[in-house]
Amino acid sequence: MEQKNEAGAIITQKMIDELRVRIKPYLTDKRYAHTISVEKEAAALGEIYIPERVVELRAAALLHDIAKKLTYENQLNLIAEFGIINDTIKEIAPAAIHAVTAPIIIKRDFPEFATSDILSAVRYHTTGRAGMTKFDAIIYLADYIEPTRDKDVCIQTRRLFYEKLKSAGDEKERVVILRETILSVLRSTLAYLTSKKVKIEPDTEAAVRYFSRGGDFT
Repeated sequence: MEQKNEAGAIITQKMIDELRVRIKPYLTDKRYAHTISVEKEAAALGEIYIPERVVELRAAALLHDIAKKLTYENQLNLIAEFGIINDTIKEIAPAAIHAVTAPIIIKRDFPEFATSDILSAVRYHTTGRAGMTKFDAIIYLADYIEPTRDKDVCIQTRRLFYEKLKSAGDEKERVVILRETILSVLRSTLAYLTSKKVKIEPDTEAAVRYFSRGGDFT
């Protein structure tokens, strides 16, 4: 199986198989297990929503936590090295900074996968964003509901999502379920961060407002 990226280059299943090996040094054993689980979940969701892009989704899933092993200081240094320090960096919580640095590493170490869709999905996999694409949403949701997630909210979200899909009559209804689930996860994340009195990402707040007001995938 193979798919062309936006530049017309072909991303093949062989490249994905090789990527699973290439990412290992960047991840702890636990994070690697999570990443492989996200890949499988993203592929399953992709088959439902955008089957023609499953290979790309696999790549995004495999790369989404590529910067997670770096210390916060190292990540800030990486951002500074590539000249993208700006005021918005100050608004990003330390736990989410890896979503900013991951696209840098992808461009540097995995350029064959550095498409705008993959970079966007990786960049917003922790926060979501207003105007998310289906591609973004699949990686965001796969990261949240993959089977190794053991928090009750993640388990329940996964169960309810797939239960609703069973009764979906057509593609339009399936998209509605995806959109409603994304909004539910965003709200849950916002409530959790608020309860912990920790920094809330502007992108998450913007995404909640966007989908609450009837915004659709772009």
